[in-house]
Amino acid sequence: MESQAFNDIDLGDEWVLIESTDLENNKPTKNLPLKSITNRRGLRESLRVPRKEISDNASTNFKSQGNAAFRSDKYEEAIELYSQALAFDEDDGRQYILYGNRSNSYHMIGDNEKAALDAERAIKLCPSWPKGYHRLAVASIALGRLADAVEAYETATGLDPANKALQSLLKSTKAQCLD
Repeated sequence: MESQAFNDIDLGDEWVLIESTDLENNKPTKNLPLKSITNRRGLRESLRVPRKEISDNASTNFKSQGNAAFRSDKYEEAIELYSQALAFDEDDGRQYILYGNRSNSYHMIGDNEKAALDAERAIKLCPSWPKGYHRLAVASIALGRLADAVEAYETATGLDPANKALQSLLKSTKAQCLD
C-alpha cells in the first residue's frame, strides 16, 4: 500500500494535526499554513489546506465529494475530502457525521486505529448517535478488541432499541467473544 497522505498526532485525544495533499495539483501541503478548528464541543483540529477560494458552503461540497469518492471505492480521497470539510465547517452541529464518515473510510483502507479515534470523536460530539458506536464497534472488532465492540453495540442498541441490524450485530459480536 502507498504511504498515506495523513499523519495524525494525537495529544490528549483533543488535538489532531493532519497533513493533506492539494487535491487540485496532487502536491503535498506540508508548507501550507495551518487552519485551526475549535468547536463548541471541545474538539480541536488543525489542517494544512490549499490556498484557494473557498465558497461559503465548502464543507457541504467537500462532504458530498467525500461521499461520492467513498461510493467509488476511493477511500483515501474520501478521507482527504472529509478532512477538508472539517477544516471549513463552522460547527453546524453535524461534524460528528464527518468524523463518522472518515472513520468508515479509514476502516476501509485498514487503518483501524484512526478509524477508532474518529469514531470516538464522533461519539464525543454526539453521544446519542447510534452509528458512532457502530463505527467504534467495527474498528474495535478489526483491532481484536471484542469486549469494546460489545460495549459499543450495547450502547448503540440502547439508543436505538428498534434497530434489528444493531441487535443482530450485538448478538454476533457477543458470540465471537465466546469463541
